[in-house]
Amino acid sequence: MYSPLDFDTANLAASSNNNPKKILAFIEEHIARLNRVNPTLHIMQTPRYDEARIWAQIYREGPLRGSSFVISPDDIHPEAINPLIDHGAIPIAEIRHNHDPLDIFDFINPWSLNHIAGGSAAAAVSSGAAVFSICSDKHGTLILSANFCGTFGLRPTSTSSRYGWHARTVDDLACIFSCATGRPIPSSSPVSIWYLTDFSPYTLEKPVRNIMHDALTFLQYQFLCFPIETPLFSQSFSIWASNWKPPADYLPKHPTGLMAQMMHDRLHKLNPSLGKQLSYIRNDIREGLIQLLGTDGVLICPSYPRCVPQQEAGNQTPMDFILSAFFCDLDLPALQIPMGFCSAGTPLGLQLIASPNQEQNLFAIGKIMEEEFKGWTRSQPFLINMPFNP
Repeated sequence: MYSPLDFDTANLAASSNNNPKKILAFIEEHIARLNRVNPTLHIMQTPRYDEARIWAQIYREGPLRGSSFVISPDDIHPEAINPLIDHGAIPIAEIRHNHDPLDIFDFINPWSLNHIAGGSAAAAVSSGAAVFSICSDKHGTLILSANFCGTFGLRPTSTSSRYGWHARTVDDLACIFSCATGRPIPSSSPVSIWYLTDFSPYTLEKPVRNIMHDALTFLQYQFLCFPIETPLFSQSFSIWASNWKPPADYLPKHPTGLMAQMMHDRLHKLNPSLGKQLSYIRNDIREGLIQLLGTDGVLICPSYPRCVPQQEAGNQTPMDFILSAFFCDLDLPALQIPMGFCSAGTPLGLQLIASPNQEQNLFAIGKIMEEEFKGWTRSQPFLINMPFNP
């Protein structure tokens, strides 16, 4: 860590020395960083700088003191913001949101301006413009954008929180989760790691296969690792579409939305009996995974079958998002872990899945993987070829 732009929540809180002037200085650095990257990334919708400066001078004791965060207008609710402010966090801006959550091609990746980010919340944290961001997971986009931008991302069990977060470390996410939900995190000693062997009809690109291999090679020395040979994703897009509830006026303008709309209409209008059958299958899969993982198991899985897509429309593969969306639809908590970079200089990552309300297992495995695979690094959104951190 080289500057407050790289500090995690614990370092910021400790470095503040309970001094509002230092907290204000931290906030000013993040405001300056956001102003610097925004002309390139176009992530900010409404600055809240004056309000942030006031909050910074009203000292609040808490583990998040001095930590800036950004939030989408869709997620601005007292239950999302107030518990974090009460623990010392400071909102600095509202960020742009995608009106169509299935359109993941609308934001620029801080690691390569020719590639997509999947969401502005991940881009803000990736570029060091905020310590963390609040981001509800719509159809897996929180996990997906964390994968594309190289952040840690947490989608908690929906009964714990309707909101998730992007952050710089696993410990940050654990702290934010506890502050936001009021739930202490119990100690955890996960026993089993589960992994898929069949991703059909999707094909994993070689860099994604490699990080899966590296992760399992590392984890098998510490945990019991078991394969799941069932082709879990064979009907996942149809199963997801059977449970999807698009807005009444939904007008997709991109291949993913068009495919989803067509499948949804087929299952709910042309063949509703098949739609009901798929809903039953979805529930069976969910219950089967919960029983399999229990209270001490974690499933490790790619968040996306290939490297970060480029911005060109011809590069889109409409259904690839399902590797993240499917687990979101099953309402299983997930933690995204950065795992390095592909040859284009864009991030690679994997998601960890647990049973409902077993986030402590995600944090335990995620922390071990973070220490081994180096975790988050601040990006430089200025068309560089390789990861660089001044």
